[in-house]
Amino acid sequence: MQTRVLAASPSLSRRLWYRNELGRCGFETITADTGIACIQSAVAFQPHVLILEPSLSWGGSDGVLAVKQLDPILQPVPVIVIDLQRDASETYRIGAYPLAGYWKWMPTTDELSAAIYNALTGHETPRLPSLATIASISC
Repeated sequence: MQTRVLAASPSLSRRLWYRNELGRCGFETITADTGIACIQSAVAFQPHVLILEPSLSWGGSDGVLAVKQLDPILQPVPVIVIDLQRDASETYRIGAYPLAGYWKWMPTTDELSAAIYNALTGHETPRLPSLATIASISC
């Protein structure tokens, strides 16, 4: 069974990147462009891992995380946040939720693959993945 990944980003180019790069690594990947679309897709798709970027319109990533905490099906889904906008207020709000990984830059395909693997196995994703970790998980 393929690992299902839902990636939510306000950027069309990054949504395409997630689909193409994670698909190339063997992940079944769908994307969402708003907080509401992310919640709807998460319920329908039931991802194994959720990738969120702050600054989603219509609910924001903190809204998605709040709804996720209330839904027994979505509660166990690990979340990786890629915070490229550096909106301090939203970053502060998402800090209240458990995260499997947090990035302040756009990770490479290999870094993100390693983070997904770590999220699925319960290992903490290092902020700066070691070369050994990346090499062992590279797609």
